[in-house]
Amino acid sequence: MCPYRTTLIVALTIQGVACIFPCNTPLMAQSPRPDPNSPADGDAALRDVAFADSHRGCAVGDRGIVWRTEDGGTHWFVQPLPTKADLTDVFFLNQRFGWIAGADRKPLTHRSTGVLFRTVDGGATWKPASAQLLPGLRSIRFFSQQEGAAAGERSWFFPNGQTKTKDGGLSWSAGGAGSGPHIVTAEIVRPNLIISGGRNGWVALTRSGRVERSQTPPIGERTIRDIHMVDESNGWLVGDGGLVLRTSNGGKNWYALSQLPAVGFLDGADWYSVATHGNHIWIAGAPGSVILYSRNAGQSWQVLQTGQTLPLYAITFPTAQFGVATGALGTILTTNNGGNTWTIARREVERAALLVFSAEPSDVVWEIPARYSAGEGWVAVIDTVFRRDVEVRQLPVPAVPNLIRAAMLAAGGADSHRAWQFPLRQTGINPPQANIYGAWTELHRGDPRERLLDYLVRQIRTWRPTVIVAPAGGSQGPQAMLIAALEDAVHRAASADEQLGQIKQAHLSPWKITRLVLADATNSDTDQGFHTARLSSRLGESVSSTAAKARLFLEDRYRSSPDRIGIRPLVDHAPTGKRKQELFSGLTSTANSTMKKKLPSRIASLQQLSHVASRVRNVERVLAHLISGEGDLNLGQLNQLTRGLPPEACVAVLLQMEAALRQTGDAELANGVLTRIVQEHRGTPHAEWANITLIRGLASGEQGWSARGRTVVQHAKMVRNASFSAVDPLLTSNDFARPLNDAQTLARSDGNLGRDDRAVQFATNTVSLSPDLSKRRQQALRWGEQLLKTRLDLIADPYVGFPLSAAQRLEGAHEQAAGFHRLLVSRDIDGPWAKVARDQLWMDQRRGQPPLKRAQSRWAESSPDLDGKLLEPTWELAENLELRSAFADDRDWTSSVKIAHDDRYLYLAARCRKTAEDQYPVEPDPRRRTSNLSQWDRVRICIDIDRDFSSYVELTVDCRGWVLDEMHGNPHWNPRWYVYDWRTADEWGFEAAIPWEELAPPEQRASASVNIARVAPRTGVQSWTGMASVAPLVDGFGVVTFSSGMAAIVK
Repeated sequence: MCPYRTTLIVALTIQGVACIFPCNTPLMAQSPRPDPNSPADGDAALRDVAFADSHRGCAVGDRGIVWRTEDGGTHWFVQPLPTKADLTDVFFLNQRFGWIAGADRKPLTHRSTGVLFRTVDGGATWKPASAQLLPGLRSIRFFSQQEGAAAGERSWFFPNGQTKTKDGGLSWSAGGAGSGPHIVTAEIVRPNLIISGGRNGWVALTRSGRVERSQTPPIGERTIRDIHMVDESNGWLVGDGGLVLRTSNGGKNWYALSQLPAVGFLDGADWYSVATHGNHIWIAGAPGSVILYSRNAGQSWQVLQTGQTLPLYAITFPTAQFGVATGALGTILTTNNGGNTWTIARREVERAALLVFSAEPSDVVWEIPARYSAGEGWVAVIDTVFRRDVEVRQLPVPAVPNLIRAAMLAAGGADSHRAWQFPLRQTGINPPQANIYGAWTELHRGDPRERLLDYLVRQIRTWRPTVIVAPAGGSQGPQAMLIAALEDAVHRAASADEQLGQIKQAHLSPWKITRLVLADATNSDTDQGFHTARLSSRLGESVSSTAAKARLFLEDRYRSSPDRIGIRPLVDHAPTGKRKQELFSGLTSTANSTMKKKLPSRIASLQQLSHVASRVRNVERVLAHLISGEGDLNLGQLNQLTRGLPPEACVAVLLQMEAALRQTGDAELANGVLTRIVQEHRGTPHAEWANITLIRGLASGEQGWSARGRTVVQHAKMVRNASFSAVDPLLTSNDFARPLNDAQTLARSDGNLGRDDRAVQFATNTVSLSPDLSKRRQQALRWGEQLLKTRLDLIADPYVGFPLSAAQRLEGAHEQAAGFHRLLVSRDIDGPWAKVARDQLWMDQRRGQPPLKRAQSRWAESSPDLDGKLLEPTWELAENLELRSAFADDRDWTSSVKIAHDDRYLYLAARCRKTAEDQYPVEPDPRRRTSNLSQWDRVRICIDIDRDFSSYVELTVDCRGWVLDEMHGNPHWNPRWYVYDWRTADEWGFEAAIPWEELAPPEQRASASVNIARVAPRTGVQSWTGMASVAPLVDGFGVVTFSSGMAAIVK
């Protein structure tokens, strides 16, 4: 029980009524931490350090670690806190009062919650303070025992990531409306004056809740790591890529320095922290082998050596002579002569045993750190080299580096890093390597290939690993670029003649690794490797279970491990007799002590683990049969399978069940599993995710309407007569049992379909089961009420609120729905979700210009022939929806879409000019349905009938005429629709028709939110709204209305 009574009263206007919510909500349940005196957390990175007086200080970091000193930094001991959250900031108001702030990252939802601790005895003891509704915190300051402020990640409850208190932290109020990315660092000058920095060059000044961008020199995509104000006018800012700026007007303007040392390594250094004392300035970062120092307020600088290479994340100087720096692998350095020499005060390990390089987060083979780090104690670090978050930025989703770190810690790793300087196009766009290097030329001085090699060599020399692991990949794409560069980089890193600036200026010595290997999760047919079902008494589970937990921080569904991970060596300097054994075979015990952490006590006996693992494998076999169509299950049988399992194993099995049932299309049984998770695992992140998933699924009109039929036999027909008249026997006949003649082809929906330059009908024979959509919506609203009892901050989250408001609107509670939209507009201001909310309000009032782009579907007086010619009056009069690239680089690959309809069909047509880089087969293979189209030029049309911006149907046709029809949340949606595809030497296109009965009930066919995009995977993306993205994002939707002749318009 928190000793500080919390009564946070939040006044919100929601559902049209001003409501007062008492928020005595409990903190989310957290996994119990091991024995606090255990050295298992000794390798945790230390993110901040502060002193209450000249003797007493604390260093805080990952996994809830706190190291305390009482003798001025000579000795440090662990101080236990009841959390495993990442602690990011520690602050002392005076010798007695202090606060620790941090972030507790949740799997599946990927949200974070704030963590706050308070001391009244100079750090001797710490007790939890109120942080129930706060998002993850990065900075905290108090100006008296009562008045303080904090800053961190944005949330919909605290939309600009800033908050303040006037009662010592018993209650917190939002610091203003939303603007900008998540805060990485903040200097809280006063409660109403905060200077914040973030990713992609974000620097802003917040005065009394109003956010204003600061003026800076070109920063590019660097991350601002630290801001330190000497007084209210003068201050310093540091960040990635050697960034050092100063201000003399309170953060309104920032200026580059001309006095920094003219050494090349500064361009590649990432500065994490800056400290001042009088005119003295110290700047620390990565590599941690050097510290920048100025004795005269920045007029001149020198480079100080630390004697070690690991990154330093924080530095403080209580006096001009005494200073402390903390960093990776639990490193604490101290100095008593102003930084001229440094002493290692504590460090459990000296370097990383395992350095895992990945091209992007989806490439990481999490079973590697799960086995070798979590299971065996080898210190592991992950480095993600490329990034895809520059072209498309969706806010305020969690920042990718935070998710990677959370996943790595869950897999037993010690630290993570992501490079800022190698951006790629958004996920799904992979230009040729020459184009990628060409784009990087604008970001780098000199050859970008050399900059990539320089970065990899620097990371190897910084972390000094024994083994490097990279993901196996194909001959093209980012993985191939990384592997080719790594093979060169490991040789350069070992040479005293390569990257001399790192050696002479950054004092990074050459380093020779023992092995460079590729880990393959898809091809396990290699000599080396291991089975993921391997049990570990240290883990208390199998390697696959630990890896699955890590993936939950990056993915939103449970995904099992492959049976075996293959390992293929590329470089091997191990003794000849040891080369076909384990990754770390042949190492001396002395080497082990420098890079292997001490593991905690065994969690369970192998006998106990074997019993649980046997039951889990039994469940996995049952689910495999279910997915293959060879078995059947009901909820009672599922309950029996999990009865008696330990809670952690039980929830993991339930997550597997839910994913498998979704895959088989059994939404009802999957919802039953979600209900069990909510009811039996309350207070866990898994229960919160399950509750949200139930809300979004039950509120979805598309998912509800798709449940009206049950598939009996699946057929596909070749349509010889493509004129869709009312008397067309192929359209009206349901007799699929009659013999097929030469003009027809019978196949399963996922099989090959013949081609004869005719429109193809994809038909599914179903038994009609009319769904009760109103009942589903009412269930969603009840689940919403339950969620908000424990997570009131989600009341303003559009991922929850939009499905609920759509359900309210369709149930006739228009004012309640409008209340949410008004709330969201007040929180997000100029963001994409606020724009959508404004459009919903506009549809209620119809005054002024609509916020979202609009188009009118043409009423078809007669059904068009699906011949690709588009000569009928319907198409000639239809609005031409031009698709455009956000970069205006598509003059030579233009495209457009037309939409028409009648009372039975929705008609779609597209015309696309071919690109120079993408592939276009002259004679396409026989058409397939529901195939992977990601490698082909294609047009994607998403239709959101109930305008909840949560679920939609997705119809895609590629340049070969292959099709993909998907429904968000229902992989077994098999609509009946008709497609005619065509191509010339310069263009390709299609003409299609889909029955309205496949999309929506009659009363919801008046308008729809529509996202139209063309994806040319080697070139770029075009969009009807101008917000071009491969994955449908909310800001890419417009509204299409359907004119008279249809059912009555119902809001």
